[in-house]
Amino acid sequence: MQKKEVIKFLIFRSVGNFLILFALYGVIATFGPALYYEASFRISQIRGIKYTVAAESETSPLGELLKKQRNQGGGLASVLIGPREQILRPIDTEFNILIPKIGANAKVFPNIDPSDENAFLPVLREGVAHSRGTVFPGS
Repeated sequence: MQKKEVIKFLIFRSVGNFLILFALYGVIATFGPALYYEASFRISQIRGIKYTVAAESETSPLGELLKKQRNQGGGLASVLIGPREQILRPIDTEFNILIPKIGANAKVFPNIDPSDENAFLPVLREGVAHSRGTVFPGS
């Protein structure tokens, strides 16, 4: 091989490797969060984790357990080695969604315009968006 052919080969090989790595990153970035939450849910089902809604008072026995749980942290580690009784405390007492069966707990931001991406997408990063003009729960 001549020097020119070697350089051409290395450039094509580098570009090909970059494109493959970029595609793998795209797949992981797209499906990674969904796979994480699915794995967390399945593990909690296998371990038999039960979720309980926290009491308002932290002086109750449930409140003491909540204090201990707060010091342990969160994430997949709390599902793998955490206690079998997980306590859910509402993030916002005014407007939130709390589903004890699956351990979902998120703040709901009211009256967000879904047609305005600049307003809607940043809110979705922080919680659940309630679309402007739709009915509020209980109405």
